[in-house]
Amino acid sequence: MNSLKRVTIALFFLFQPLLIIGQGFNAELVNLNTNIKVKEGKLSKIESYEIRINNRGGEDLTLISIPCSPLSKVSNIIAYLKDSNGTIIKRLQKKDIIERSAISNGAFYEDDIVKEFTLKHNIYPYSIYYSFEVEEAEFLFIDYWIPSINYTVPTLSATLKVEVPSSYKLLFKSEGVDNFISDTSENAITFIWNASYHKLFKPEQLSPSNSCFIPKVVVVPVDYQFVNRGSFSTWKAFGEWHSNLIEGLSDLSAKDIYLIQNLVKGVNNDTEKVRILYDYLKKNTRYINISIETGGIKPYPASYVAEKKYGDCKALTNYFKSVLECVGIRSYYTLVYAGEPIRKIDREFPSQQFNHAILNVPMRDDTLWLDCTSKGPFNSLGSFTQNREVFIVDKDNSHFAFTPALSAGQVLDVRTINIRMNSEGQTSAAFQNVYRGKSFELLNQIYNSANETQKLYYLRERFVPTGFDAFNFNIIHEDNDSSRFLLAFETSTSKLYSKYGREIIIDLLPFALPKFEVPNKRKLPIQIDCPIHQIDTLTYLVPEGYVVASPLYDLKIKNEYGDFSIIFHQFDNKIQVVKRLLINSGSYPLEKYPLFYDFIKEVKDAEANTHVVINQSIAK
Repeated sequence: MNSLKRVTIALFFLFQPLLIIGQGFNAELVNLNTNIKVKEGKLSKIESYEIRINNRGGEDLTLISIPCSPLSKVSNIIAYLKDSNGTIIKRLQKKDIIERSAISNGAFYEDDIVKEFTLKHNIYPYSIYYSFEVEEAEFLFIDYWIPSINYTVPTLSATLKVEVPSSYKLLFKSEGVDNFISDTSENAITFIWNASYHKLFKPEQLSPSNSCFIPKVVVVPVDYQFVNRGSFSTWKAFGEWHSNLIEGLSDLSAKDIYLIQNLVKGVNNDTEKVRILYDYLKKNTRYINISIETGGIKPYPASYVAEKKYGDCKALTNYFKSVLECVGIRSYYTLVYAGEPIRKIDREFPSQQFNHAILNVPMRDDTLWLDCTSKGPFNSLGSFTQNREVFIVDKDNSHFAFTPALSAGQVLDVRTINIRMNSEGQTSAAFQNVYRGKSFELLNQIYNSANETQKLYYLRERFVPTGFDAFNFNIIHEDNDSSRFLLAFETSTSKLYSKYGREIIIDLLPFALPKFEVPNKRKLPIQIDCPIHQIDTLTYLVPEGYVVASPLYDLKIKNEYGDFSIIFHQFDNKIQVVKRLLINSGSYPLEKYPLFYDFIKEVKDAEANTHVVINQSIAK
């Protein structure tokens, strides 16, 4: 994807909200102009912005970052400040532009850099104007145009102008942008889109991807030259181009092939062969992030990974595909848009819509799905790539498929908690927890990447209930193919037992649920990509000399959004409470949100209002 798209998207999503209620907007995008020309197979683009900074709260936007790479050459950067009267008060000097590596968020870019500068003033309001040019000799996007710099900053006026030769074929799709106009001359045709952005939105709990709500125009060439000749005329054509792109990259040496074949010598089961080799991959390579969107499309050859022992998703997937070829197992390079919330692929608009690569391995009785960047268990995609449409690259038979969805059992978190109160009223609790799904993924990352100090910090922040002081942590991962972690720790707290004279009220330890917007404030639909499933078994020790004084009533709630239950057991001097919560995966329109909210509120109220009362017994 081209560098100019990266400028827009980076600005759009990285800044924090800038709206101050009652004081208007901290900043506004007054004008955005994008002028693109495609001539003789090359693309040139001039982008210009005018941002008005209304107060100190808008000064985050005074830092301007322009990514560039060998594919996207940036030049002619011009910038200046204007005061409220429109008078230029400061111009950007060449020496004020800093070039740095574009390493961020764990990403590693071999060639990419960022050109950065800051322009600011101390008298409000003032405006920043800046522009730059981009040239690309090869491109898959003419533009991915978002007429905004931040979802909480309004755009007053924006224009996209695309000029191509009259014989040039392109495809485009717009969402939330006014209809285009076109102008044809003897040798060229110009397309123009005008837009503004006033209907601002704010992401909400379990809402769909931001991309569903932002205005945009996507323009791609029908035929393109990107390493090889390709076409977006159909998905079949795109698949053929991608097959040609990765052809010839299975170039492992005779020494590597001999080593690989020896690893599975004597193993007759193909699935077991893949398991052994996948374990070898995890132990002998590491992942570096050169994303498909910003780091190019073509993988490094298998020999590169064999030598360097690292690669990005494309390189590692191609490498493991080559490894399996060495033992006669066929597999398929597969494209996916990974991450959460899930973004749907637009099947009606063939184009490069993917940011990750995984491997599809058909077996006789099943299909294996392998993320070659993962340190997780074998044949387990996890929340990053589960339950979504993917594109399997297979020459002229390339096609779409779906990755398996995580089931309720695969995401089940179980907490077993033994709780007691001492004579001074202090509560202690021993936790024995089993985590799967997203919790497993987080623990796996902590377990494999964090040092001891970091581990303690993350464990306390993410797995210890609020108000509990935790110690004596013990993390257990059963084996490499296990998709669950065991976490044990002890705590002390002043919560759960409340003493009032001769009476003690015992509270339930609630599930940790997100804070959802009340229905009259909610603006967006709901999207739950995988189930939320939790079971708590709470065993409370009744202090000596006390007896249960309140009736223990079981409770059950069930509807289309999920189910919840509280079951009591009493034995000896203990009260056991088993709580279960399942929130189903699914997508629900905004009209259904009040019912969903009522379900969540009913669960929270049930936990908050369910108590066990015990009284000090009176000896006869």
